[in-house]
Amino acid sequence: MKLILKYASISGMSFNVQELNEIILKSNETLPYDKTHLGIIQIIETSDVYQFVKKTDMKDVYCFSHFLIQQGILSTMVPSKREEIHSVYADYFLKKMNKSANKWENIQAVVYHLFQVTGQEERKQITLYTAFLESAEMGMISEAFEFYEALQDFENKLELARNVYEAIREHRLLAYIHLGKGHMVESMEHCRAGLALAGQPITSNNIIAATRFAKMFRAASQILASKDEAKQISVSASFVKSTFSKAFQPNNPTTNAIRASIASRRGSRRTSRINSNSHDLNWKVIDEIVQTLRLRQKMTPPSFELIEMQGVCLILGVKLMKERELAVASYFAEFSTSLNLLGFDKLSQIASARCQQLVDDFKETNGPDYVPTDEEDKSIAAIFKSQGQHHWKNGKWNEAAALIKSAEELLSNRGRGFSDDCYLARNDAANLYLIGGNFFRCKALVEDDMKFHLTDEYEELNAEFYFRQAALAAEEGVFESAERWYNQALELYSVSQDDSLRTLACMSNALRAAIMILHGVDGDEGSTKYLLGRISMHLETCLEKTEEIEPLQVPLAARIWITILLLLIELHTNLGQNTVLKSNLATSIRAITVQIQKTNKPNLLKPLTPLNALCRCIAHGIGFLWLEKSNIVGFESSIRKGISQVEGGSSLMDKQLKRAILVRLWRVQAVSGNANCKTESWIAEGKGHMKSFETDGFIYEGELLRAALNHVNPNFI
Repeated sequence: MKLILKYASISGMSFNVQELNEIILKSNETLPYDKTHLGIIQIIETSDVYQFVKKTDMKDVYCFSHFLIQQGILSTMVPSKREEIHSVYADYFLKKMNKSANKWENIQAVVYHLFQVTGQEERKQITLYTAFLESAEMGMISEAFEFYEALQDFENKLELARNVYEAIREHRLLAYIHLGKGHMVESMEHCRAGLALAGQPITSNNIIAATRFAKMFRAASQILASKDEAKQISVSASFVKSTFSKAFQPNNPTTNAIRASIASRRGSRRTSRINSNSHDLNWKVIDEIVQTLRLRQKMTPPSFELIEMQGVCLILGVKLMKERELAVASYFAEFSTSLNLLGFDKLSQIASARCQQLVDDFKETNGPDYVPTDEEDKSIAAIFKSQGQHHWKNGKWNEAAALIKSAEELLSNRGRGFSDDCYLARNDAANLYLIGGNFFRCKALVEDDMKFHLTDEYEELNAEFYFRQAALAAEEGVFESAERWYNQALELYSVSQDDSLRTLACMSNALRAAIMILHGVDGDEGSTKYLLGRISMHLETCLEKTEEIEPLQVPLAARIWITILLLLIELHTNLGQNTVLKSNLATSIRAITVQIQKTNKPNLLKPLTPLNALCRCIAHGIGFLWLEKSNIVGFESSIRKGISQVEGGSSLMDKQLKRAILVRLWRVQAVSGNANCKTESWIAEGKGHMKSFETDGFIYEGELLRAALNHVNPNFI
């Protein structure tokens, strides 16, 4: 009984008798029982007369009756004996860990027992390193960071990464945990270091960057153009060998720098090298490079650099079809969206079709009852997101919103509902529904999202959500609620420094709420002055983010700018003949309209859509409207020119967008006394639009049009 209690006390307050039996069997002790866990149970039941231990609700698990009993038994052993038993425990759990798929529980036990033993510095470093790798792969950021920090305390540090694959993996996991802790600079540095080890250092030389982009584009185009799988693999292998040559050189010093003392002790398998007689590159090395690139993409704004990384992932992904079929499908989806953004529509369609084929093959192989893994769901979510952005750029707002929302639901179902990715997806989906004239779907989405904003932990995210709530309430004509949500948002909001598109979308909601609330204050001087001050601040933020926006974001931002511009037309009409108030805002408004025109001008690095041309025309027209003496003719001419440009063969001018533009134009005409507004056809068309606004849930918009019709015909109700 004494032997059993001594070994059990080393385990802690509780112990599993099966594990305890196996551990005692590994010692050199003389055993007083029949060498089975049932023998231990029999000893406990017959010899533990003082009830030092007792059964728990878990099978084969016992615990000490009191903490002092366990500590007392520990204290009866000399330190050398305790260390000896801790060492046996560490050996046992280390072997168990190497055989187990889920290593985390065993890692904790190994680390605990090993660090109760003096010496064994190499073994401790190897164990800590393994704990770092496993916990980082499991997303346990704090634990992984602590294990890696503990490694830095050893005086004689070992070279624990034995080859290029392991060195790249180490940098990738360090980048991941730094990103999780908000250390963007450190995270990017580790991504760069890992890719440099593979043979692709980051460069700031524009000529080298352009050459590298051209090389990627050529290889990706060859893969997309060919239906021959062998040809695709050949192109991929050739690209990998020339681009990431260091990762596959047998004589690479990093590859051969394997410490014998480590190699003899570690349980992981060696990474296989290239078969020089084929294109069979090691898929694990390629996969590690791809994962590093994808992690780096999260920290890279929309740019040609980002598209290059997407293309490289596609090219390397050809070698990962068997192991990462859905992940590779997501690479095709992302590259398809980028190709469409650049105007390569045919290649974009091929990439999209290839993505769909991979998804269909996956479904056919696994059958309808198959439940995707966590990683597979992440890949499906990435596909939905890319397809949503594709529809967004092409003016299919509701389809884009539905796909982006589907991506968010997949991730939320995996427990990631509070992640930034999910929040931004919900944010984009709601804004796109509102842009697409689907008020009721937007409202339902926002109401469902409320559960993610019930605490004060995420102030910036809550503020953006409250601005959206305020905009919706204002659209419904519920100005008291709109004002409450708006003021709550103002207390919490701080401008995002990372994403201009996100900030512009948020400011469109803030402006929508403020301008509509202004309409409802009924000339209250104090409230009017306060709201105009806030509107001026929102416009300054819009100007700043319009100046900063990345060229490849401009097509996606066009519809957001149009929303902002239409609100500025509304503001001008609402202020009526109050020239003093208008003059206070005129400078800011002309500055933002000039910058929007400048940003929406095409160049080689900025592929645009007809919607950008419309945006430019509306901004130009508003410049006429906000002159000291409004030029209504110039304003109307610019608006109609923009509409004609988009309607000329483009699918981007949907009925909601055209309705929103024409109603603003008609309101300006009505207030200015334009003779066309008095015709029966104008009034009839206006009445039709008024009813459609109200049917679609846009009560405020309908009331504005009603006011315009009353202005023209006082007898109109």
